[in-house]
Amino acid sequence: MAIKLALDSYALAFDAVLDGRAVAVLSDGAFTGPYLKENPEVAAKIKVFGTIGGIETYAAATRPDDYWLRNQVNYALEEIMTSPLWDELKAKWNVV
Repeated sequence: MAIKLALDSYALAFDAVLDGRAVAVLSDGAFTGPYLKENPEVAAKIKVFGTIGGIETYAAATRPDDYWLRNQVNYALEEIMTSPLWDELKAKWNVV
């Protein structure tokens, strides 16, 4: 059974990763870049695998033992990012 971690901000999601309550954050690039610039102590401990952007903002974090949920998120991301649709979406939304 997956356990959801309800947080009120991206900053709290990054804090959850840093203190071990979550293993990852999926965050909009419009937030992540400036946040990590303003918080170099967090940036030093976080590995950014890529950035995404758009008009809406979003984030997802899972607790370390939420394997099922994390696997579902990772599977969905892998599925869309390996599809030809991914390049179309990036072009449409001007995402690098």
